Amino acid sequence: MASDKLKAWLVRLRVQQHLTRLLMYAKRKGLRAPSGLRKLAGRYLRSRESDITLPGWESPLVGAGSLGPAPVPDDAGWYDRTPRSEPPADAPRCLIAVGDFDVAGSSQVAAFLARRLPEYGVRTSVAYTTGVFRPITGSAARLGDELRSQGYDVTEVPVRGAAERLLDAHAFDVISAHGAEPWWVELANERGIPMIDTLHGMAYLLMGLDWETEARRAQRLSRITAVSELVREQYLARLPGLDPDHVVAIPNCIDERRLPRADREAARRWLGIDDEFLFVSLGRFSYWKNTYGLLAAFDEVAAAHPEAHLLVAGRIEMATYTYITCELRDRLAAKDRIHLRDHFEHPSILLAAADAFVLDSFEEGGPLASMEALYAGVPVILPDVGTAREQVGDGRGGYLVSNPLGDRLAVFNTPLEPHLYSTGQANRAELVAAMSRMIADRSSWSARRAELQADAAERFGSEAFISAHAALIRGAIPVA
Repeated sequence: MASDKLKAWLVRLRVQQHLTRLLMYAKRKGLRAPSGLRKLAGRYLRSRESDITLPGWESPLVGAGSLGPAPVPDDAGWYDRTPRSEPPADAPRCLIAVGDFDVAGSSQVAAFLARRLPEYGVRTSVAYTTGVFRPITGSAARLGDELRSQGYDVTEVPVRGAAERLLDAHAFDVISAHGAEPWWVELANERGIPMIDTLHGMAYLLMGLDWETEARRAQRLSRITAVSELVREQYLARLPGLDPDHVVAIPNCIDERRLPRADREAARRWLGIDDEFLFVSLGRFSYWKNTYGLLAAFDEVAAAHPEAHLLVAGRIEMATYTYITCELRDRLAAKDRIHLRDHFEHPSILLAAADAFVLDSFEEGGPLASMEALYAGVPVILPDVGTAREQVGDGRGGYLVSNPLGDRLAVFNTPLEPHLYSTGQANRAELVAAMSRMIADRSSWSARRAELQADAAERFGSEAFISAHAALIRGAIPVA
């Protein structure tokens, strides 16, 4: 009897698998499957979300065996070794309100402010709320745990009521928000606490946002910061009635203390890389990052360059998207040279091993990973998003290609669904050409690593960024 039930369950499972594959095929072709099929496949995928994982760092990229200890630079862990700065007791107190406090760029910026603002006379605390936009596979509070272990004041507020109790128990002078829940604005207004929101990009504002509601929310904020001038202009274009002085651009920077430079030869040996040309792409597995399109383009590059390998490392944000992307990888001719891995806590090692860095995102604000690559001396290929023109638009640090949609503003008026699982996106030929050119110019870029490092340190240094945020925070506090 038990055996018959097991066989029946396996049959049902296989049916669901086949239906799911049919749905994925429809999505790749831009077709809309019947609602019943979508629901059935959706239930199957949700039941499998915890099973959708990426390989860790136990084995090398090339060859067999297991990896030994990572070649962590001697000066890594600066924040672990150094006591936090303590401003005077009467210094303004800033609560940094965050959504999922994991390893995304917006979370890194929030953590950076928490660590560095005290050096500029601002006391900091952090409150985070997990699962703000969607369930996340794996830890959604990695940075929260890290900051807490380093002695910083970090509180999880899983629901609105917990945030209310936190605000009532402490005398915060100002709130700096980074992807935080919308109700933080209301809570701040009720208590007379000025609040500054940060636009880390326009992606979350494109996820079904009612712009009339956003206009009212914007008026209730003390100020709004944008991580690039492009994001500021895009936001103001959507809210023509908003005072332009209400939104200020403070371009993203690198956190030099988090990025000690690793030894290139040791990093490549650790990953099993010898003469191979290694493209590295660091970012969460989300359709905004367009890993699917990147893999499709790389397969064409790999066909002409047998030495080329691609490493994509990041945490899973969208489980279904990751599932479909892994299925694409398994169908490609270059599947053995495409390495999809989980997040790695020492990006300096991966960047040291890289010959080039590449992104193919639909939308970005001020991408940190590409700035960190340049700071490591690695040339970069970027699509036309966010601060890409400022980073590499003049050719000084790499190559700029068109947006995967063709026009970088198309993301605001073009449905993404037909393009998410397309292997022939608008910039594919440009991206293939740029990656091929990067391989051809390998010696030239290798000789310029020190030059790229020095240029990035000058252009993306942190002092101007942190001092601008400190001044904005102080300026938002009413004079007694």
